[in-house]
Amino acid sequence: MTAQGKLPSLDPRKDAVSVSICGVGGQGVVLAGVVLGQAAINTGLWACQSAAYTVAARGGFARSEAILAPVAQACPLAEDVDVIIGLAAEGWRSDRNRLRRTGLALCDEGVVGTAEAAGTVVTVPFERIAAECGQLRSVNLVALGVLNGVFGLVPTEEMLAAADEHLGQRPGNAAALQAGTEAGIRLRDSWEKR
Repeated sequence: MTAQGKLPSLDPRKDAVSVSICGVGGQGVVLAGVVLGQAAINTGLWACQSAAYTVAARGGFARSEAILAPVAQACPLAEDVDVIIGLAAEGWRSDRNRLRRTGLALCDEGVVGTAEAAGTVVTVPFERIAAECGQLRSVNLVALGVLNGVFGLVPTEEMLAAADEHLGQRPGNAAALQAGTEAGIRLRDSWEKR
């Protein structure tokens, strides 16, 4: 994992936090936003989720956005976002200009053009982590785990409960979230030691 810049402080119990997950159809991008929003609601936060995608079922641009906050927000859409999770280059190209200068992008190793964002960009091997834990089709849950490991936005058990609610209970959910969370914690700890 590579990083540059300062790690932003985000706490949806104090201020609104906006997260955009972008990639391509077939990666579970929209589902990841739903799981994040559901976990926040289950925690007692206000949350909303929106999605945008092309008509192509697989391979076309896909974005899922979630806003988590302590109280209801006047606008459920964010013009710029605190965090972008970039799972594929096509999604990243469409979303990178929305990252706040104080924001953080967590992008998969295969995503190119990361130097073009206004905020801090971190390269995370989402697909490799998913493959190593035997859950290659759960890159979206690995990414949510990394996000949560870095920022602790919602309790891990609520993230797993939301994943199980929307995907059905299966051991792979916990494995993917756990592997991502551990990677996110390592990233946060190494950042804090700099």
